[in-house]
Formats: sequence, structure tokens, C-alpha cells
Amino acid sequence: MQILMSQVDKHGRRRVQGYKLFAMSIFYQSRKAYKLLQKLFVLPFQRTLQRSLQKCNVYRGFNTRIMETLAVKAKHMTGLEKDCVLVFDEMALKTKLVYNKERDCVEGFEDFRFIALVFMLREISSKWKQPLGYFLVSGSVKPTVLARLVSE
Repeated sequence: MQILMSQVDKHGRRRVQGYKLFAMSIFYQSRKAYKLLQKLFVLPFQRTLQRSLQKCNVYRGFNTRIMETLAVKAKHMTGLEKDCVLVFDEMALKTKLVYNKERDCVEGFEDFRFIALVFMLREISSKWKQPLGYFLVSGSVKPTVLARLVSE
């Protein structure tokens, strides 16, 4: 992979998802080490890794791709960095229609009473936070449903 990538222009390199996950695991282990390895090997830029996470399609429910990425990141965290809180809260949604190219359909809200119940992990010792998923609800969530979602 290194030989093939070294022969391609740096703006034309396309990497498979597994290679990006490998690079992310190095990056989250040590940013300084990643910068050093970037000088020696053909590794994705930091912005490329961030963009690959931004391209994750987020649909209702918990996002398995985000969970997989967090598992990779957690392998390289210290005990203190792993101390985090599961936060969930309801938030109002703006109403609008949007064309989804991937699904070839128009998405939007027809019922203006919906709110989103959002689940997020937030680290205690620093400022990172990561949304895990969301659910559309109309009104308050029953305690039994909330308990099931929290345990999930």
C-alpha cells in the first residue's frame, strides 16, 4: 500500500476504509507520533481523517459506525480519558425539506410536534464529546423506553 500510494499525487490518493481506521488508531494514540510517521510513510492528513468521520450518514437510532470508531479510539485512551458520562436530552427540530442524493428522496418533517432525543458521550477530564444517536419522539419518553435505550 505504501509503494502504491507513494506513486500517486497526494491530492489523488484514495484509501480504503480499513486503512483510514488504522491511521485513526495511530492518530488517537499519539498525535506527535502520527506527525512523525507522516514524514516517513504515506498516511492520510489529519483533515482527511476528520472528513471521513463527517461523512458518516447519521440516521435515527444509534450509529454503529460511530460506535466502531469510538472502540478504536478507546483502545488508545488512558483510564482517566475513558471516564465519561452518557448524556441524553431532548432538543427541538427545525422544520425543512432536504433532498438526500444517496437515497434519492426528499426528507423532512411533516408533523411539527416532533423533537429529538439525543444521546451523547462526554468525557469528564477534557472537552471531547461524541453524539451516539438520536430518536424522534412526540412528547415525553416513557421511563421504560428510556431505560431500554440507555442500556442499549
